[in-house]
Amino acid sequence: MLFVFDNLEIILEKSFGEVLKGKIGFCGLKECVMIWLNLSHFYSSFLVFGSIICLQNLHSETTGKVLCLIICCAVWSALKTINKQSIVIVACSETTLEDSAGLEAGADDIDILPNGLAFFSVGLKCPGLHSFSPDKPGGILMMDLKEENPRALELRISRGFNLASFNPHGISTFIDRDDTVYLFVVNHPEFKNTVEIFKFEEEENSLLHLKTIKHELLPSVNDIIAVGPAHFYATNDHYFSDPFLKYLETYLNLHWANVVYYSPDEVKVVAEGFDAANGINISPDKKYIYVADILAHEIHVLEKHPNMNLTQLKVLKLDTLVDNLSIDPSSGDIFVGCHPNGQKLFVYDPNNPPSSEVLRIQNILSEKPTVTTVYANNGSVLQGSSVASVYDRKLLIGTLYHRALYCEL
Repeated sequence: MLFVFDNLEIILEKSFGEVLKGKIGFCGLKECVMIWLNLSHFYSSFLVFGSIICLQNLHSETTGKVLCLIICCAVWSALKTINKQSIVIVACSETTLEDSAGLEAGADDIDILPNGLAFFSVGLKCPGLHSFSPDKPGGILMMDLKEENPRALELRISRGFNLASFNPHGISTFIDRDDTVYLFVVNHPEFKNTVEIFKFEEEENSLLHLKTIKHELLPSVNDIIAVGPAHFYATNDHYFSDPFLKYLETYLNLHWANVVYYSPDEVKVVAEGFDAANGINISPDKKYIYVADILAHEIHVLEKHPNMNLTQLKVLKLDTLVDNLSIDPSSGDIFVGCHPNGQKLFVYDPNNPPSSEVLRIQNILSEKPTVTTVYANNGSVLQGSSVASVYDRKLLIGTLYHRALYCEL
């Protein structure tokens, strides 16, 4: 079957002008599921479009199969380059680790309230990613870190919300002036993109679903930071929502990912030019927004203005794939869940699992921020760390699809 994508004209026009503009057909390319990785190598982009030009006159079915093979080879070569990064095994100082009950299938994101209640986004399913519970819907778990031996419990969600297709990704909490707690959840029901707003009802250990948000400027939402009861910044890790166009966008290193501000009155792009905008958070004084660009290995510092626009101040380059960001409210330090070897995330081997790494960034606004490794493991204990959140010298580390760890610093 021949697929013709009208949106491909946008890519060609924005990237190559009038030279390559036009509609091009492909076959079978959706089988390539190597996404979400650092493919920012010029030769990959050159190889893909060079192949398109050379194969345009071939039969459509042949074109698709050959092109798919070429792209897979280019992707694998790029991934092998990433995997050359060395892994340093470092133990948390005076830390005991315990498995967090109920979090065996991964906790991609974690957010902690000032009173020590921690929320976990669990059970994320993504194309190309391994899953230990492929048939189980996602959920939201909670843990009270003030308890002596904290245990995770799953929060009940109000009737009327489609639990069967719940696929939570990034999360963020917001406490209103009347102490109402709102939980914002990036959701991918059937791999689509919505933002769900819940009201947390502590006495019932439940979530009341208030609203589902969809918008054309939210085509590929990854993470979110709430700044009001119905207001937030969100990262789009891709410009397109179509899976095929996402793959192509990554292969061509187009830098079209962005950050969007949403309110009931206004929705707008406030920062763009990212390889793949991922984790997002806000400084304790609410003056700065931090954005992780996972494919570029960077953390961007942006100044927040009264009109909610953002201006980039600086970029911190790191030697690892940076995922979600959490802020220590007492110090302003940034804790980063990282992936030292991206290839292993997508080509899962239980005998050679993906490693985990947590970085702590101090004084990021200074000329020389301090970056230290808080936790690192070769996958024997924790696989694919995606987030690390701190509360009162307690550290929670979540993963894409493995377990979560509770550490006492």
